[in-house]
Formats: sequence, C-alpha cells, structure tokens
Amino acid sequence: MWKTVSEETEPVTVLGKKAWILSADRDRFLSPEPLQRELLLLGGHDPFLDQRDRLILQPDKALHPQIWKTVTNPGAILYRGEIIGIWTSKKKSGGMEINMTIWNGTGLPDRQKLLALAEAYAAFRGQKLSGVTL
Repeated sequence: MWKTVSEETEPVTVLGKKAWILSADRDRFLSPEPLQRELLLLGGHDPFLDQRDRLILQPDKALHPQIWKTVTNPGAILYRGEIIGIWTSKKKSGGMEINMTIWNGTGLPDRQKLLALAEAYAAFRGQKLSGVTL
C-alpha cells in the first residue's frame, strides 16, 4: 500500500524519529494554521487520543500511564495540542462533580476557561455542575 503513494511522500523528523508526510501537506506541516480552540476536554476514549505516537500528545513518558489505562481512561485536558492533565466526572445526587489534575511544568490555561468547559460538559450530559476541583 505504501508503495502506491511513495512518490507523494517525503521524510520528516519528529521528536528525533523519522516519519513521513504527504508532500502536498509540507507547507501546512511547517506552518500550521492557528488552533480554532486552544483548550479542550477530551473524553477518555476520544479517537484523537488513540494516535500511535503518544509522545506527540504528551512528551513525558512518565505521565502516559495516568492518561492511557487498561480499562477506564480518564479524560484528557488538551492545551495547544498537548495533553497537560486529566479529568474525571462523577454523578452525585446534587449534580455532577468534575475533578481536574493539571501537571506541573505546563503552561496553565485560564482557570475560567476550564470552568466553562466543565459547565458545558455537565450541560451536555444533562446535569447541573455541582463542583469542580482543580
């Protein structure tokens, strides 16, 4: 299959590893467009998190076991394309509680934006947000 597109690809180096891109995508690869949204809460099994090369999403391998678990993955907090933390939610009688963990050494997004995303998620699930722990 790769031979059929081999003339349309070119090598690149990402995090010290050789990879391949479509030659037609070179300009977008070298000068990506600004992100439409800098901050996202992704569900634990969001397809974006299933990328083969997890180092692109979170360069610190020591954090990988917190993000990708065998059975139940937490959600991921994505900031400017990098996973900067994890989140979980629990339904309680008073509504939904969300717990967010942001790792040290990462650029912190605006706390109000995180709270707004938590509110939006609770509303999407048809719940009242009863608390957020950051």
